[in-house]
Amino acid sequence: MQPGDSAELSTAVATLGIPHAPGYPVYVMASYPFTLLPVGDVAYRVNVASAAYGAVCVVLIFELLLALGVRPLPSLFASQFAAFSYYFWAQSVIAEIYTFDAMLLIAMLRALVGFQQRRGTGWLCAAGVAAGLGVANRSGFAMFAPLVALALVRPSARPDLRQAAMCLLAFLVGLSSYLFVPIRSVDASAYVWGGQYLIDGSAVRPNLTSPDNLWDFFTLGPFHQLFFAGPSPSYSDHLSLVATWVWAAFLGSGALLGLVGVARAWTERRLDVLAIAATSVVYLGALTVYYVPDRDAMLLPFVVLWAIPAGFGLGLVWAWDTSHVFKVSLALCLATMFVVNQPLASQSGSSARRDEGVRLMDSFERDAIVIGSWPQMSVMDYLQRVEGTRPDLRLVQMWATGPDFAYAIADANRLERPVYVQLFGPAPPELKRHYVDGWAVFDASGTNAEETR
Repeated sequence: MQPGDSAELSTAVATLGIPHAPGYPVYVMASYPFTLLPVGDVAYRVNVASAAYGAVCVVLIFELLLALGVRPLPSLFASQFAAFSYYFWAQSVIAEIYTFDAMLLIAMLRALVGFQQRRGTGWLCAAGVAAGLGVANRSGFAMFAPLVALALVRPSARPDLRQAAMCLLAFLVGLSSYLFVPIRSVDASAYVWGGQYLIDGSAVRPNLTSPDNLWDFFTLGPFHQLFFAGPSPSYSDHLSLVATWVWAAFLGSGALLGLVGVARAWTERRLDVLAIAATSVVYLGALTVYYVPDRDAMLLPFVVLWAIPAGFGLGLVWAWDTSHVFKVSLALCLATMFVVNQPLASQSGSSARRDEGVRLMDSFERDAIVIGSWPQMSVMDYLQRVEGTRPDLRLVQMWATGPDFAYAIADANRLERPVYVQLFGPAPPELKRHYVDGWAVFDASGTNAEETR
């Protein structure tokens, strides 16, 4: 189990709940059946869901390249370049939404290519459903709209009025899955992110049945302050950083093949290159000014999309190579990617965070209020809600209270029950406390001691 978002997503999936905005309802519903598998604990089973989505995505990349005219072996190698890349592999073994997001993206592209080639309404409706599910799951999926617009703008692929209406209906059907959020938000058994805390440490859920609140949640309202929250690098600096991430993810070789593929595709499928370029401008523009620790993981769609020009590049060089030197070198590159990235991405036997959470919860006194940081509390929340550990504790997220209200909770409750606060700056001097493992303990003892560990 990983702390933070990963632990929270495991909790949300297990309870059919609502994780942090925008709620990821399609991911939650799709992943819930994995929690019923008779293997490992619930957190492990949700990790398996990410691996399954990653595997389906790799198969779809292979099938998409075949549909685009790339021969089978180059298509297979290109899909494996994506599979063995660091970011794809790392996100495929933890509870996260990115492989699910990438799977929907490639499914949408495959359906659009099918419509371009066969003009079948079914293909266009499939693209509409995939797009609707993608936007319902994560509103940022709408930034892939240029891919759809430019794929359908050419005369040979332009839908007629009936087909456009059917596609719109299919999109709305997929989008309607977002109704899961207000429906489940009122179920007491479901985990729901957000809300507020009262002075006694009890939680008040957000009202996601209100249209205004629901729209704010869907459009990432709680995270708007993270845009332009730090020193904004220039766009060229950010592109350089992204290029470094992509180069590292593919250990160089896949990045070079992608450049060869872009050059080839420019002569044969210019509109498709422009569609990917336009999407890149929009998506990278948003990430440039969005300050969160996992921005590099959010680039997973580009790792997946890069496999397409890499496939074109592979096909081109494959046809040139008559001595089989390139084919042997390619196999060695993939083997090197596997050897280098496997230990970096692997989470096998990684139980330290869970074990630490259990140890901490066992150390707290009965009926205590515990106020801590997002990484720490997300693990404890999972342990309490999913595994039933220490149901007597009141767990409070520091991000929702801020230090001042956290210490107000401590002052109001310390005579009736102990209050543990993970330290963020000095506590008010008038509040007597002692320290255990970096946590300030406010209780009825009235002691005031220096920190002990």
